[in-house]
Amino acid sequence: GNHMYGVSEIIASPVPVTTQPQAISVRDADRWNTVFNTGRESSSGVKVNHKNVVGYPAFWRGVNLIANGVAGLPLDVFQRDGDDRTIARTHPAQKLLRRMASPIQRARKFRKTLQGHALIFGNGFATIERDARMQPIAMWILDPQQMVVRYVDGELWYCTTINGKQVKIPGRDMFHITGLSHDGICGYSALDTFNEALGLGIAAQRFGSRFFGQGANMGGLLMVPGHFSEDKIRNTMSAWSEMSEGLQNSHKVALLQDGAKFIPTSIDPDKGQFNETRDFEVRAVVANILGVPPHLLGDATRTSHNSLETEEQSFLTHSLSPWLNEWEGESELKLLSEPEQENDTHFIEFNREAAVQMEFEKKVNGIAKQIEIGVLTVNDARKLVNLPAVGEDGDKRYHPANWTEVGAEPVTEPVTDTTI
Repeated sequence: GNHMYGVSEIIASPVPVTTQPQAISVRDADRWNTVFNTGRESSSGVKVNHKNVVGYPAFWRGVNLIANGVAGLPLDVFQRDGDDRTIARTHPAQKLLRRMASPIQRARKFRKTLQGHALIFGNGFATIERDARMQPIAMWILDPQQMVVRYVDGELWYCTTINGKQVKIPGRDMFHITGLSHDGICGYSALDTFNEALGLGIAAQRFGSRFFGQGANMGGLLMVPGHFSEDKIRNTMSAWSEMSEGLQNSHKVALLQDGAKFIPTSIDPDKGQFNETRDFEVRAVVANILGVPPHLLGDATRTSHNSLETEEQSFLTHSLSPWLNEWEGESELKLLSEPEQENDTHFIEFNREAAVQMEFEKKVNGIAKQIEIGVLTVNDARKLVNLPAVGEDGDKRYHPANWTEVGAEPVTEPVTDTTI
């Protein structure tokens, strides 16, 4: 357990410990980019790193939607009791997942942060601290950019540097959330995999800021007569800049004297399809990278009010559920004891019903219909909404009394008129 490595003490250490600098090859561009936090430059000329990508509004929104979704749903440890289930409130993992992941971090903040790391860097890492009985007592988030994973002698080892100290942690004590992966161990980083696509979107955003910051005035050539002295050229340039730059000057008319002319050279945003580019970046790039419907990222071009409910359900099914499954699987593997896993006495599960309140009436009507025709018992229905069974009476099945088999309808005698 991590009590052997003292990881929590290292993380909580108030004074970082300095270490000797490691030599980096001049050809190792990725290492230098990590050191200087510059990121890799895309074809658009923008260096994509974690700081500027979260400043890209559509990407920020998408990451927050999924991270908040994972953090907001109740996540509980359940104990099986025959066909019934009850929340194992005294289980050590229950506290970590529902209340406090560590003495300094709430469980929901822990889940949101780790999920954000997984979305941006492809991996979310947290070391599991255990007590003398090997039960989990805390989880500490680690920097995904500082982690190296190695497979040695049949076991995964996670190597990182915490406050200047090198730490090696076995896989059984590392809580690791990952997305799509090449080797099934570490996930693809969105920053590296989609460097070009994200760079274009960030470049379009920066161009818009510069364009409107200059009062929507294009760059160009300021041509002055050849008889101008250097001082007059400098004064003309200064007057032009003062007149043309700044949002407050966007509707003023500049006056050029003594034959000076301005020839614009920049591409008009309309001709450069600036707005179309930004809409496309939201719709086809960020939405595809994160798996979030475009309308949730601010693009309403293809959404009608009639389809909003369907798209919300699609977000839960296609965007959120894969991550919920990842969290459930990793939680059971790392936070349940071996006997609990082998005997299948416990499991860890999100309450997905909490995310579909808008569908509640439709869902209840559907469940009620299945009870009426005998597909579900009352206890079956209660399990679907994470409620405990109600005893033997809840196991009875029903069917409509007026139903008969086709072709077996009772023969009715004709009514005889008995009146005199």
